[in-house]
Formats: sequence, structure tokens, C-alpha cells
Amino acid sequence: MTMVTAGRALAAEIRFVEEGHRVFLDSDRHCFTVVSDSRPGVRYEIVVVRQGGWLRAVCDCPAGRHAKAGVQTACKHGAGVLRRGAREGWARWEDGRWVATGAAAA
Repeated sequence: MTMVTAGRALAAEIRFVEEGHRVFLDSDRHCFTVVSDSRPGVRYEIVVVRQGGWLRAVCDCPAGRHAKAGVQTACKHGAGVLRRGAREGWARWEDGRWVATGAAAA
């Protein structure tokens, strides 16, 4: 991940928080759901994919659907989910990318 991409990831996380987005685990569908206070009724589903030792968040929002292969966080929704993973201990930011920790499900 380049510094430009790392900067985009941080900017996405900031927008996620400032716009009032919230992350919920949907255990029935094995994904995360993101909702926003600013856009009632709009929901996006995010799946976290483990690729080797690193993590990628795949979102069904317009930005996520048009993401290039290999981009870890194509949108603010994915960035928010991975940040939640860091708070819960199953993901961490290391050497410019999100990686799975020992607490991450295999």
C-alpha cells in the first residue's frame, strides 16, 4: 500500500465517523451492516475477506462495487469496519495495510 493509499484510508475513516455511520454485525448473513444517521434507510453490507495474512473489506456501495482488485478499503464503510476490527482485536494496521491478528477467525 502506498502512502497515497494509506492517506485515503485514513480520510475514509474520518469521513465515516464525521458522517455518523455505525457498524453492526449481522451474524445471520455473516457480514457487517453499516447505517448512517444522515441517510435514514440506507444500508450497506460489508464482507471482510482474508487474503493471506491481510484483510480486505468488500462493500456493496457504489464505490465498493467499482473498486480495483487488491484495494483494501475502497470506501469509508469498509474502513469503518476494519477500524472496528482494530478496536475489537481481530485486525491491526501494520506496515501500511490491515492485517489479521491471532484473534481473527480463520
